[in-house]
Amino acid sequence: MMKEENDPKHFIESIFDEYANATPTIIEGYTNALEMLSQQLYAVDTRFVLELLQNADDNEYDIATTPAVIVKYEDDKFVFINNELGFKAPNVKALCSTGKSTKANRKQKYTGEKGIGFKSVFKVSDCPHIHSGGFHFKFDLKGEHNFRYLAPIWIPSDN
Repeated sequence: MMKEENDPKHFIESIFDEYANATPTIIEGYTNALEMLSQQLYAVDTRFVLELLQNADDNEYDIATTPAVIVKYEDDKFVFINNELGFKAPNVKALCSTGKSTKANRKQKYTGEKGIGFKSVFKVSDCPHIHSGGFHFKFDLKGEHNFRYLAPIWIPSDN
């Protein structure tokens, strides 16, 4: 097993550190491009639901399990749950970038493969949380750190 999978917190923090060391010019350009992408490409606020369903369709599931999705809105939060096998380090790395989908070169046909669908959640959330396969992190658009659309921040698993 890869070291990152043995220590998901360390892996998340190492990705954050990569972005934190970027130059201000690169940060500004990349942030502006992602903001424009998420605002223009996902002009309809509800598009993120379709993107999350598409991601669930593309996930890996235990062969003995029927894939299932739960979508709920409670306590002023939208919650999307499915019974996938869970993220591995390459899935996290892809989510923390653009155009780096882990699905693009697979032989099996996938609904999505462009590596930008998750970014649609930023249309409706400034701070999406992800809990999958031992990885617990968020993106914080209002944070003071660099690359707010891409730099993951580790969070305790009970948040």
